[in-house]
Amino acid sequence: MNNFCDLFQRFGDAEPDYGLGDSQFWLALKRLIIAVEPLIEVSDIPQASLDQPLTPEIARKAKFRLTPAGVAVLNNEVDSVTLNGIDQWLGGVHLEISGRSWRWEEESGHLKSE
Repeated sequence: MNNFCDLFQRFGDAEPDYGLGDSQFWLALKRLIIAVEPLIEVSDIPQASLDQPLTPEIARKAKFRLTPAGVAVLNNEVDSVTLNGIDQWLGGVHLEISGRSWRWEEESGHLKSE
């Protein structure tokens, strides 16, 4: 299990280009928790906390753990969008399941369209 502060620090160290604040990171974690097929689960806070903005109490108390689906996504056994769909604006791009999907191709270092 990891607490919020540890995860936030690790994410910032691993992906400094994102520049997410703690509240943005909390929103991203909540999307993974409340997904149709949750990829992480949270404990040590009331379930109602998921409806709240990040508070110091949530940041101190919340503990996170990958679900079996989350482990499968990390191991490239299943695709997160296939499991949960997507309907999100990222920058000026509307990501949705009915549209074309884009994936990063590690070998070529480019985006590919599916």
